Amino acid sequence: MAYNLGVMLISSMNEQHFLRGAIYYIGTFGPLWNSWETSMFYSSRYTTVDYAHRLFEVVRYLFVSTAVVHITSVEKMAKPQSINMLIFTIAVLCESIMHLSLNVELYRVGLGERDAIRNHTMVKIKHEILPRVLMNAAAFVVAGVMFAKTEEDGDAHRLLAAAADHGTYKVWELSDLPLTLTAIGYLQNIIFSTISNFEITSGKHGDIRKRFVPNNVDYVIHRYGEWILLMIGEGILSLLIVETVERKAYYFITTFGVLTVIFIQILKFESAPSHAEFHAVWQSLISAMCYSYLMQLLSMALIVFGVTYKLFLNDVVKEASVEDAYNAYSGGSKASRMLAASPTISDEVTANVFSISLSGVVLVLELMSLTHCGIKKALKHLVRPKGSQDKTATPHWPIVIIALFKVGIILVTMTLSQWTTDPATLTICGFCIVSALSTTRVMNFFYIHKKEVIQNLRDTIRRGVRENVQRVSKVGMGAMSTVSDGLGGDGDRASVTPSN
Repeated sequence: MAYNLGVMLISSMNEQHFLRGAIYYIGTFGPLWNSWETSMFYSSRYTTVDYAHRLFEVVRYLFVSTAVVHITSVEKMAKPQSINMLIFTIAVLCESIMHLSLNVELYRVGLGERDAIRNHTMVKIKHEILPRVLMNAAAFVVAGVMFAKTEEDGDAHRLLAAAADHGTYKVWELSDLPLTLTAIGYLQNIIFSTISNFEITSGKHGDIRKRFVPNNVDYVIHRYGEWILLMIGEGILSLLIVETVERKAYYFITTFGVLTVIFIQILKFESAPSHAEFHAVWQSLISAMCYSYLMQLLSMALIVFGVTYKLFLNDVVKEASVEDAYNAYSGGSKASRMLAASPTISDEVTANVFSISLSGVVLVLELMSLTHCGIKKALKHLVRPKGSQDKTATPHWPIVIIALFKVGIILVTMTLSQWTTDPATLTICGFCIVSALSTTRVMNFFYIHKKEVIQNLRDTIRRGVRENVQRVSKVGMGAMSTVSDGLGGDGDRASVTPSN
C-alpha cells in the first residue's frame, strides 16, 4: 500500500497535479486506513472462531488488495477511460459493505452483554459505517458513469489534454470527483466518530457500560505498532530499491537516510509507556481517539517522507547516468537527450516536500507523547514542585530549555528547504534533526522520568514488602489459631476422660 501511494505522490509533484495529488492521496489512504482500523477494533472486541467468518475475512482482504493494486499515478487515475479508478471504487465499496454486514450480524445475534453490544453497534452503524458506505457508493456510481461515457466524451477529453499541453490546465476536473468523494467520506468519518465518542462519554445517556463495548487494549497497542512499522518500512524500501551507483552523494543519502529512519522508529516506540495502563489507549476514550488521529497523520507523513529519499536517489542515479553517457559518447548531445527524455521534479519541490514531511513527523511524534501523559502533566514539568519553605513555584530551567530547543528544532525543520536544496545535505540535516530530538528525549529521562521511575520502583518495592508482611502475618495468625484450637480440643478430651 505505502509503495503504491508513493508512486502516486511522485506523479503529483508538479504544478499541474499538486492539488489533485493531495486530494487523491487522502482519497486513497483514507478508505484503506478505515478498512484496517475498523477491522482491528472489531477483532479487539469480539472473537470469531468459525470457518465461515474466516472465509469472510479472506474475501474482504481480497477486496482490500484489489484496491491497493489499482492505486497508480495521478495521470492514469484521473482519466475516465482508465479502469483503475472504477475498480478502486468498486473494491472500496464492497469492503465497506462487508464490514457493514458484519456489524448487522453482530447487532442481531452477537453473544455477550446484549444491551451494550446492540447499543454500541447501532451507534457505529449510524454514525460511521453507513455514511461511509453511502459515500463510497456515490464514488462508485460517478466513476461508473464517467467510464461508461468515455466514448461519447472522447473529443472533449482530447481538447482538455491539448489545452493542458499549451500551459492552461484545471486544478480540479469532474474526473476527480470519485476520489474527492472518498476523501470527504474519510474526513466525514473522523468528524462523526468524534461526535459519537463525545456523546458516549458525556453521561447523558445513562450508564456507559450499557452503550459501549471496551476493546482489548494490549491488542490495540500491538496492532498500532505493527501498522506504523509498515509505514516506516516505506522509508527503508525507498532507499533500497533504487539502482546503486558509485557516487559519494549516493552513499551519503543511503547511510544517513537509513539511520534517520531507524531513529524515527526508536523515537516512536520510546515515547510509548512500558505498561498498557499508562498508554493513551487506556487513559480515556478521548485520549485514545486523539492517539488514533495522530497515528493517521504520522502514517501519511512517513509515506511522503519515504518518497523524498527515492527522489533524492533518482536524481543522483540520473546525474551519474548522464555523466557516464557523456564520457562514453564524448559529445554530450546524447546525454542531453537522455536527460530530457525522462520527466524530472525540481530540486526546490523535492526539498519543500522533504522539509514539510519531516516537520510533520517530528511534530506528530511530540504530540503523541503528550497523549500518554496529558498536557497538564507536561506543563507541570516546566515548574519545580513547591518545597516546604517555597512560597512560589519557580521554573524548572533545564526542562524549559529543552522545550524551547524542541521548538527551535521544529522551526528549523520547517524552513530547511529555504537554506539548501542539495539532496545529500538535506539528508544529513534530517539525520541531525532526528538525532537532536533523540537527545532531548534522553535529557528528559534524566530530569523527569528518572525520578518517576525510581519513585515507582520504590513504591512497587514498598507495596510488595507490605503485601508479603501482611501475608506472612495472616499465615502466622492462622497457624496460631490452629494451634489454639488443637490445644482446646485436647483439653476437652482430657476433662472428659477422668469422669469415665
